[in-house]
Amino acid sequence: MKKITLVPTLKLKSSNSKPFHNCKVFINHINVWSEYKRAFTLFAPSDAAFAKIPAADLTALGSNLTALTELLKSHVTSGFLISPQIADGTSKDSLAGTKLNFRVYKNGAVIVQNAAISNADHIVRNGVVHELDKVLLPPTKNIAEYLGENDGEFKDLFAALVLTRLVHTLEGGNFTLFAPNDKAFSQILNPLSGLSATQLAIQ
Repeated sequence: MKKITLVPTLKLKSSNSKPFHNCKVFINHINVWSEYKRAFTLFAPSDAAFAKIPAADLTALGSNLTALTELLKSHVTSGFLISPQIADGTSKDSLAGTKLNFRVYKNGAVIVQNAAISNADHIVRNGVVHELDKVLLPPTKNIAEYLGENDGEFKDLFAALVLTRLVHTLEGGNFTLFAPNDKAFSQILNPLSGLSATQLAIQ
């Protein structure tokens, strides 16, 4: 059977019982694919993935052509990329200029950013489609906000940041934080109990 290209493939899979209806609808709103004459790989969020986005946010996104274009481009890489080519630690540039970072686990699970590839390697004439269980949305929270909102896991770390006046630092800039959770802190709380705020900051 002759393979068809990407958008017709999504259209064929876009009935109410198929996974890519919302992705196809959004693609039809923009002219992103006409810019590229080469093959590409699409990490296509399923309808279930789009359903995780609040309805108001989804409506706003659909009415903002620029934001929608950049969001879709962030799900696309240039060239064919099939699952056997994805190793743990693989990193690819999206058409939006963002990085797509991959983790491959021993159980076979493949994660791109924070989304799992739930159905891989739909081969079409001009590329490959991988189904995702989440939409790859740009981060909206800084490190301090994330820790504060997840105080069920990072209560002690956030308290230490407040005590050492480092919360403001982590509200800006670009950092990678290796964050000990509360269980990790429970192993050292007694030795730290006698330290001053200055000593804690040095630690």
